[in-house]
Amino acid sequence: MPAPVYSVPADTRYGVRQVVKFGGLAVPIVGGVQSYIDIMDGVSWFLDPKQNGVEIKIDRHLVSSPYLWRAKSALQSDDYYPVIVTIPLLYDESSGTNFQTARAPLFTAGTQNLTFDNATGLQCRLNAIRNLRMRITSAPYLWEGQFEFIGYEPFWKDFNTTTQAATPLTGSTGAGTSNPFTITNAGNFWAEPVFTFFIPNTNAAPIAKLILTNTTSGEALTIAFGPNLTAGVAWTLTIDCGAMTVTDQNGVQYDFSGSFPLLYPPAGTVNSFTAVLVTGSGASSGVTLTPVWTNRWVP
Repeated sequence: MPAPVYSVPADTRYGVRQVVKFGGLAVPIVGGVQSYIDIMDGVSWFLDPKQNGVEIKIDRHLVSSPYLWRAKSALQSDDYYPVIVTIPLLYDESSGTNFQTARAPLFTAGTQNLTFDNATGLQCRLNAIRNLRMRITSAPYLWEGQFEFIGYEPFWKDFNTTTQAATPLTGSTGAGTSNPFTITNAGNFWAEPVFTFFIPNTNAAPIAKLILTNTTSGEALTIAFGPNLTAGVAWTLTIDCGAMTVTDQNGVQYDFSGSFPLLYPPAGTVNSFTAVLVTGSGASSGVTLTPVWTNRWVP
């Protein structure tokens, strides 16, 4: 999909109603999924055209330390603070629901998606309503202020995951066989793929090792199976680069070494991979590797 809409103008000129919705994720404690709350419904909720538009604040956390007597510093770490989204609001009580009742679900819904395009969402919580006051002080009241949402991951995520066609893997003994493939990262932030490593029960070769490498970044993950994965048995292993786990269909986790390979931006970057498959004896057959990931976007 194309890059999402991160910020919206605070007006509805030309009959275009901007999308600003909050919901779509699980409700804390009681369960179920939170229905989207439309905070730009054009009936009760409006973006206030007299205030500034939507503001998105993302700060990096760069830590450096100076070299002694060399007039320069070394970067020690690079991370992100939570993102803060400020939305100018108007609430009109003419619909019959008072503002206090309307705002309550926004505070109690927990972590939900904040979306401006119905396709991507920032997982966040409502932190505060700033500068709240009555613009019209007789009933039905008109309220103005700013919503402040805080997202603990500084990026929007596609609502739908992307699945790439399975890559057939050929395995052999010794150093194994290298199987190259590519993944194109459509998002403009790095992504954490999940790889499904599938071995059918028709495979006659025991599997000794899998080395999965993003040759673009140099990250390489080695999974040495001890004992080997038995031939003639169906295996489905999930390599989760976000959770940093390798788990089979029975919930058994496997040891690994190295780094989990991620997908890197800028948007449209072709990340080159190799999967080296090593067998205990003979040649493998029917083995595949399927990547699934969620595109992520930062404004």
